[in-house]
Amino acid sequence: MNILILIKRFDFGGAENHARELANRLVEKGHRVILVAGKGRQQKQLRAGVRYFPMQPRDLLWPFQLIFLIALALYYRIHVIHAHQRLPILMAGFAGKITRTRVVSTVHGRTRYDLRSGLARRCSDSIIFVSRRVLEVSAAYEEISHKAVVIPNGIQIQAFSHRPHDFVVAHTCRLDRNHADLLGMLMEQVIPLCAGRFASFSYCIYGDGPYRNELEKRAEETNAKTGNTTVEMKGYMENVVPCYENASLVVGVGRVALEAMAHGIPVLCMNNKHLGGIITSSSYNKLRNWNFVDVNAPPPTPQEVFRRLNACFQNRAYWQKEALNLKRCIEKDHDHSSLTERTLQVYAGNPSCNILMNI
Repeated sequence: MNILILIKRFDFGGAENHARELANRLVEKGHRVILVAGKGRQQKQLRAGVRYFPMQPRDLLWPFQLIFLIALALYYRIHVIHAHQRLPILMAGFAGKITRTRVVSTVHGRTRYDLRSGLARRCSDSIIFVSRRVLEVSAAYEEISHKAVVIPNGIQIQAFSHRPHDFVVAHTCRLDRNHADLLGMLMEQVIPLCAGRFASFSYCIYGDGPYRNELEKRAEETNAKTGNTTVEMKGYMENVVPCYENASLVVGVGRVALEAMAHGIPVLCMNNKHLGGIITSSSYNKLRNWNFVDVNAPPPTPQEVFRRLNACFQNRAYWQKEALNLKRCIEKDHDHSSLTERTLQVYAGNPSCNILMNI
């Protein structure tokens, strides 16, 4: 099958990781993959068989970029265009109609953004959601549910030796405005408390983005308060899993949480909007349907974040045992090979796929 994958950015983030890994797995299975995306660090991780064209869809240029996209679809005799993110989904809809090519869209965020255009919703032959919750609360549910399918993120288990230190927390996220607000609150009001309670406490932040310089300054201020290198700004890592070797806890949602659990590490489910708990066997199925974002949880406060971190450190053996149980669940439910097969069924237009799969 000839597949064209279209995504706006290709530097770092959940959607970018998803697109890159999907392209690599499709090539491994013998399919021809054309990937169109803006330039970014993900490019270096593409397999040799993926044909990459650097083009970042832009709001003012997309009518002209659409011509290039149509030319690619015709030249490579594309069978399906798979688009991720708002503008690529809209462009794929136009290109699919003009070239009579099947269009599949993946929603990583919210339908009110990724599928904001009525044309994008109508022109998508199938719509993949990584979160069941996002589909169920969508204002466009009645319009799109007949062609929607829930396929969660897949994960490949790496060779990994987990030797956790007692009080090491890893937090992986994009360093944008929203995450900067959360990290700033943690550095100012939570991390000093943890450092005062636990002498060897360390908070390692992995990621990059426009607020990195500001956060590095705030980390220096926090370290001056604690008198130690309590906060470490690690930057972007192509493969962050080996960096978790000494982590006793990972903070994150979505793909970050999934990747940590897949390697047997406890996860505190938290972003700037929702402070969930440490993921357990009993909360796993609910959170899995929500892409490991506890959408019913309130926003994080310093007192509640500290309470959860303290609870983890006070009973590390229990949480590590829970993490190993969750690792087995992830291996069963998020195997990348079987999820790629589901995606290929959607590409082929298998009618049985356009239902809400029980994931």
